[in-house]
Amino acid sequence: MTRLVIHIGDCKAGSTAIQSVLRQGSYETSVERPLYAESGRRGALNHHPLSNALFMKEASKWRDRAWSSLSEEVRNSGRTTVISSERFEFADPLALRDVLVEFLPDVDVKLVAYIRPHLERVVSGYVQNVKQGLFDGELDAFLGQLHKTGRFQFVPRLVQWRKVFGDALHVRPMVRAELAGSCVATDFLSFVCEAPVEVTKIASSNPSLSAPALALVRALWRELGTNRAGNSPQVKALNSFAAALETSDPYRAEKVMMSRKQAQRAANIFVSDAVRCDSEFFGHSVLCDANSRYLDDAPGIVQELAAPPDAVEISRIWLMASRAKRTDGNPHATAAHWAALR
Repeated sequence: MTRLVIHIGDCKAGSTAIQSVLRQGSYETSVERPLYAESGRRGALNHHPLSNALFMKEASKWRDRAWSSLSEEVRNSGRTTVISSERFEFADPLALRDVLVEFLPDVDVKLVAYIRPHLERVVSGYVQNVKQGLFDGELDAFLGQLHKTGRFQFVPRLVQWRKVFGDALHVRPMVRAELAGSCVATDFLSFVCEAPVEVTKIASSNPSLSAPALALVRALWRELGTNRAGNSPQVKALNSFAAALETSDPYRAEKVMMSRKQAQRAANIFVSDAVRCDSEFFGHSVLCDANSRYLDDAPGIVQELAAPPDAVEISRIWLMASRAKRTDGNPHATAAHWAALR
């Protein structure tokens, strides 16, 4: 029977590493390699168009075309096919089941989800939300929001996926000691190939901003205020700046982290979910132990999220320059533009 493996996330749980290795084919195995489907990504790293079509109104118009194209590719491949998008995390499992029944009814489908321990996920989620201009407060306020909304509570969502897909759903912890080869890409490909795999290179990673760099980006978002239309030149410029900072962060050594008091608060919020995850999906203490280790290593002092003043001022001027309307077709600010903005 034709086989399809769908990597459904989660966000901030090794997706970029998995997708990078799949796209580059930078691994060795003794069995036939799976096909990393071209349908739904067109050379890109991931298959977001396939997942987006299940829950985003604008993308839904491409649903039939995208999934029909995948169906044809899967049937013609003659081997195991893989698709990967962490955005399946936001889709209704029933919506995925419906497209599979419609377009791939005779295909053996397996789903794989990786989840990151709660306390690590809180920090990565905070960094991501601040970086994208979606949250402007401190970590304590973010914890309050999580407690109120139930975000990062894994069990309710994963149970729904299991109700729909049963044993076809495989949940793995994003914990090195639990992963084949202590590597999420190795672990995933070993599952797909059903054989040992050696990853030779991970060409892309998804690094996180340091505390000073995140404070700098937050200051720039504050500079924009409410003028945050997603297609505006300044928002595009700021998003590009934040992405560039991730790969060339001058403050890389100072990571964003919770204090011991904050970590204890987070542990209290997620303790029940961690216990249930360990019991229902892993069969032993995994997330609970990881959360305990984070708590043990957390510093006693609350981290101040502050950027160097000079960096803020220079970046503010740069952001102002990105707002300038050019009439000569030159996308670069000239000396005259800089002078006009002072």
